[in-house]
Amino acid sequence: MNTANAISSESPKVFFKDGRLVTTSQSVADYFDKQHKHILAKIDALDCSPEFTSANFSADVQTIGIGNGAERETRCFLITKDGFMFLVMGFTGKKAARLKEAYIAKFNHMEAELRNHHPDRESGESAVIIYFKNGVPVCNRSLLPNEIPMTFESFREMAMMRGEICVPFQILANMTATGIAGLIEEARGRYLENTPF
Repeated sequence: MNTANAISSESPKVFFKDGRLVTTSQSVADYFDKQHKHILAKIDALDCSPEFTSANFSADVQTIGIGNGAERETRCFLITKDGFMFLVMGFTGKKAARLKEAYIAKFNHMEAELRNHHPDRESGESAVIIYFKNGVPVCNRSLLPNEIPMTFESFREMAMMRGEICVPFQILANMTATGIAGLIEEARGRYLENTPF
């Protein structure tokens, strides 16, 4: 991998690699004005689990110029966002302080947004959807923000707009042929009203 030595004043250079957004240990070194070997030593000394390390720090090689047009390969790491934050939370200095403050501000903003979208969570109340299969509950989940579950009446309305009929068997069993024909005609009319052509 060939990594440019450009120093960014905003953040380390990031790019997509294998579908993930990553930066490199060299970019971190450039951003924080540190020697790359010191960043490598910090990564090697991180006290995180092997699972976290393997998920967020991938060993790689980079080609660097060593003078007179000569190049050599040296080790580096591809680092995910989570790995980056884990690494730099131990850094000191003005850039590290600004980065930590921005991270905390973003976290606080996200927390405020979640509270605004879930006022009922503070009271301990939440709405839950339960899924049934063959009359047996198979799973449940909390409603997502602004999610509105469909009532049976809403489902019937939507079915009618598609030209379909949904009637409980108890009602259907007591309907006359004329009543059923009326339902069919109503569904046909609703379908034609909602068909774009």
